[in-house]
Amino acid sequence: GRVWIYNKKNKHFELLKTDSSSGICHIRKINDGQVLIATESDGFYVRNRFAGTMNKYDSSNLPVIKSGKIISCFVDKSHNVWFEMEESGVFKFNIYTRQMKHFEMKTESAITNVFPPNFFIFEDLMNRVWVHPRGGGFAYYDPEQDKLLPFFNEPYSPSWRFSNMMHTAFPDRQGNLWLSTRSHGLEKVIFNNEVFQAEIVDPNVNSTINNDIRALLEDKNRNLWVSTKGGKVFIYDSTRKQSGYICTDGSVKFGNPLPGITYCMLEEENGNIWLGTKGEGVYRLIPHAGNRTYLIEHYKNSVDNLYSLSDNSVYSIYQDKHKRIWIGTYGGGLNLFDKDNKYFINHKNQLKNYPIQYGSKIRVISGDRQGNICVGTTLGLVVFSADFTQPSSISYKNYIRVPGDKQGISGNDIYDICTTRNGETYLATFGGGLNKINEFGEDGLPLNFISFTTKNGLPSDVILTIVEDNDGKLWLATEGNLTKFDPASVTFETYSEINRQIEGQNFSEGSRVTAKDGTIYFGYSRGLISINPEKVERNTFSPYIALTKLKIANKDVEVGEDSLLKQSLDDTHYINLSHTQNFISIEFAALDFIESSRILYSYKLDGFDTEWVTSGKQRIANYTNLTPGEYVFRVRSTNSDGIWMDNERILKIEITPSFWQTGWAYLLYVLLIILVLFIILRVLFVFYRLKDKVRLEHEQIEMRTRFFTDISHEIRTPLTMIVSPVENIIDDDNTPREVKSQLQLVLKNANRMLRMVNQILDFRKIQKQKLSIQELPIGQYVLEICNNFSKTAEAQGINLKVHNHIGYDKIWADRDSIEKLIFNLLSNAIKYTPIGKEIEVSVYHAKKENGVALEVKDQGKGMSKDIQNKLFVRFSSFNPDKNKPSTGIGLSIVKEVADKHHARIMVDSEVDEGSSFVIIFPTGFQHFKDDNGVVINLAEENVTGDISDENEGKFTILQNEVPEQPLDAGMPTILIAEDDTDLRKFIVSTLISEYLVIEAVNGKEAYNLAVEKMPDFILSDIMMPEMDGVEFLKKVRHNEETSHIPFLFLTAKTDTETKVAGLDYGADDYITKPFSVKYLKARIDNIIRQRKHLYELYSGDTSKSVEETSPASIEPLSNQIMPQDEEFLRKVREEIEKNIDDSDFLIEDLASAVSLGRTVFFKKLKSLTGLSPIEFVRDFKIRYAGALLKTQKYTVKEVSYMVGISDIKYFTQCFKKVFGTTPGDYKSSQD
Repeated sequence: GRVWIYNKKNKHFELLKTDSSSGICHIRKINDGQVLIATESDGFYVRNRFAGTMNKYDSSNLPVIKSGKIISCFVDKSHNVWFEMEESGVFKFNIYTRQMKHFEMKTESAITNVFPPNFFIFEDLMNRVWVHPRGGGFAYYDPEQDKLLPFFNEPYSPSWRFSNMMHTAFPDRQGNLWLSTRSHGLEKVIFNNEVFQAEIVDPNVNSTINNDIRALLEDKNRNLWVSTKGGKVFIYDSTRKQSGYICTDGSVKFGNPLPGITYCMLEEENGNIWLGTKGEGVYRLIPHAGNRTYLIEHYKNSVDNLYSLSDNSVYSIYQDKHKRIWIGTYGGGLNLFDKDNKYFINHKNQLKNYPIQYGSKIRVISGDRQGNICVGTTLGLVVFSADFTQPSSISYKNYIRVPGDKQGISGNDIYDICTTRNGETYLATFGGGLNKINEFGEDGLPLNFISFTTKNGLPSDVILTIVEDNDGKLWLATEGNLTKFDPASVTFETYSEINRQIEGQNFSEGSRVTAKDGTIYFGYSRGLISINPEKVERNTFSPYIALTKLKIANKDVEVGEDSLLKQSLDDTHYINLSHTQNFISIEFAALDFIESSRILYSYKLDGFDTEWVTSGKQRIANYTNLTPGEYVFRVRSTNSDGIWMDNERILKIEITPSFWQTGWAYLLYVLLIILVLFIILRVLFVFYRLKDKVRLEHEQIEMRTRFFTDISHEIRTPLTMIVSPVENIIDDDNTPREVKSQLQLVLKNANRMLRMVNQILDFRKIQKQKLSIQELPIGQYVLEICNNFSKTAEAQGINLKVHNHIGYDKIWADRDSIEKLIFNLLSNAIKYTPIGKEIEVSVYHAKKENGVALEVKDQGKGMSKDIQNKLFVRFSSFNPDKNKPSTGIGLSIVKEVADKHHARIMVDSEVDEGSSFVIIFPTGFQHFKDDNGVVINLAEENVTGDISDENEGKFTILQNEVPEQPLDAGMPTILIAEDDTDLRKFIVSTLISEYLVIEAVNGKEAYNLAVEKMPDFILSDIMMPEMDGVEFLKKVRHNEETSHIPFLFLTAKTDTETKVAGLDYGADDYITKPFSVKYLKARIDNIIRQRKHLYELYSGDTSKSVEETSPASIEPLSNQIMPQDEEFLRKVREEIEKNIDDSDFLIEDLASAVSLGRTVFFKKLKSLTGLSPIEFVRDFKIRYAGALLKTQKYTVKEVSYMVGISDIKYFTQCFKKVFGTTPGDYKSSQD
């Protein structure tokens, strides 16, 4: 029984002796001055160090102790000492009263005798003492009653969860109690907060619907009105004692309740109470007999009364700033109560403008700071000003949700509206969260809104009701949660214990009221919840975040010596990963044991994420393809009430790079790049030097080719001057025979020179021009071309044979290019084939090559292999016969054409045995699809029958000289524009016998003469000084006075672009030099004849109706007339018809109407129609008259006056000239 006391000051031990022989088993500090010393079997001592006393307590002075054996002891914070002894139960010793009390607990069953329960005792965060005494039972100590109260779940309830016999219990730092029971495993006990009180309104019924609260109201006497879905409106007095409910006689008692389920309530300033019901309309209760009873007025919908309530389901009643009563029905829209007449104004009578299509189902009516009335419906918000004179003049504005509009309302179904003391208006929506009116427009109505959703911290986007407390905070009830919103800080706090207290039931929509004492009441599906906001404390618990698991490539990383983790992830602050371990997942958990399912998380990886990632309730972060580098993983969370805490947890992560991502590797890369750049620059230097060399060579070839081309163009004009006069002299019968013989030699060599010029131009054309390919019957085409060579071959004693083995089978090819190819092959074969030999041309299917073969085989001198290798080199001639000179370009044309057609050329030749040229063309047109130098023409065209003209033109120019004749003033006038004087004079000499000729040396002079002289025809060169032919043509066609004149080009330019440009601007034809005089004259004559045909079309038979002869029905009469001229003639006919009955309408008036002078108008109309203006007008009127007579509606005299001819005799004469009969006979013949 000895105790040693150590003195820290003198570092000595002091012996404290007891009079007990029993051993000391426990020493406990009771308070600053007293210490408990317990013995094994002889009671305990209390030593007071200040008084220097030591008192012993045993069965002698504490009779409650039957045995002095102490097993364990515990001192609580109130300085009570608790003892476990051999006796069942537990003993409590009060240090101040020196009294010992024995608490016994009744056990649950007799099994305690078999399995004696453990004794344990502890104190929780609320300073409650919990005891599991010997003998069983679990209890907590109530100091006010000085009792141990058993802690049971309800024994007879299905929610019984644990036995009262346990192994142990443990209080955590949040005040939760963890119980290890013998039969129900681990149990967690969460204690409710006393600031939230739940109450059952109608305890006398078993049905939950009778306690489902729908509406709440506190009247001016502080009575609380509570309506339930059971059909009763309970009244609690100011002490919150239930007085009864409203009965049918207006009394407040427990009798017959008022019919209907009350969904809303309102108190007027005079104390009248309005009750809106579902299905029974609305009641007005008027206080009577000192508010002990009420007089009842009942209003319902009546089909026969237009001014009755619009619907019997009333969900909201509101009194505006002018003390008017507004009633919102669920199905009938808005009603205004007329107090004087006691009827209702709605959309059926005076509220004509109310948007019933949107606002038929009203849930709530409220007001905003502007004095507007806000109507919350199932289809949006309806707002209107309360400042109106007549209900019919109210202007409404409707707000509905528009997807993507962040400034509109976020939900259409509005459950509640709350306007706070500082004037802010909030909307509770179903699915759209909380909305706030942000700004008002100039009309005083809401302009835009701000929305708050789960992204901002709400537990749900379904909000059933809103109410403001006395501190300006908003309390939001969702389906199973209660959230406080602070508008100043825009923060949300959710109180999870409400959900536990109402046991998963839902709050009721719009069921809320703030009492005058500050208490807030909410209705829910099983009763009433009351809250004192001043006592609600913010949950400051900050849960520790544990890092629970690491995954790499979706595989768990275990702890181990050879593992990446040497200890648990939660104890690890840094991990190092290789570059292949860049797919990681980190799991975490916040240790909040009240409502862990409500905890929200966000995380961020510094070095990868730029912002925090909100993961909601997900407790895992995944990252893929992380690049080598240093990262810091951060995670934070809310507590179980949804409040974000400063509990950030970090984990440093480093991903080491591979060797190829190290500094040495980058240095190597730089060196390699420098080496590669050096090689590239070297290659580019060599490449561009070679490219320059090739470019220079190409430019030289191009320059030579262009030189040959230009020279060829220039040679064509002198050739014309040689060939045409020579032909004239040869054709002259007076020319002596010996002279003709010499001139035949001149003509022959001139034609040879022409062929050489054409070959150069053809080669240039083939090089530059795109192929226009089409389906070509190659066999038939070859036959027709060879027919043109038959006379030439026959004249030279050569037998020309042609074989077509493919009939009418076609290939895709360019017609003109194939003609040049065949022409050059045949010309080459004829040139080198001796007299008496033969040339064989064959077209057949080359089956192995899947193509069509064209073979030209001669019996000429043949070629050596060396020559064959150089055969297609441009400007190369291998002919040893100086009498048959060659340009060396013919076979180059063949090679160029074959290459452009993707064809293959094969040459087989032996010296003195002849040569064979075979060209194989692929079938189809697929090989042209990726060829930019080809235009595929899918239209059907005539590809045969027009072959001989061009080829004949290459050999000879035909001309018949016409003797000069005296000038005739009636002959057509031709304007010739040509800068070459000799050629111009020659053309003049050939045309002057048949036409009046005007000459011009350039386009500018020619245009001035065209405007001045108004010729009947223009013949022009293209290449001229000052103004070229194309520009000359453009000016002619754009001039209203000259646009009708036929225009013919005569030029040495043969390229398609020039031809197309000329034809686009309105040229009538295009003839190339050298030309046949006969062909030129024939073409001019043909164009003039076509123009005469045009005259006939304008002045021919008119059997059309009046409608058909109207200007609107005029159609183009010839493709030889320009659109400008068609428009001119349409205007002339339109003006004549417009003034057809005006006998004073003159030719000067007609010319002025079409904006031309009289002379120019006369010439233009005469040129286009062949008629003078007077003749044209007269002819038009007579034919118009014929059409009128044909209708059988008018007399002859009436028609005469209708066409502006008052003299009936003159009218009859003119009519007879045109129709060959009198007007009367003509009309009779039309019956």
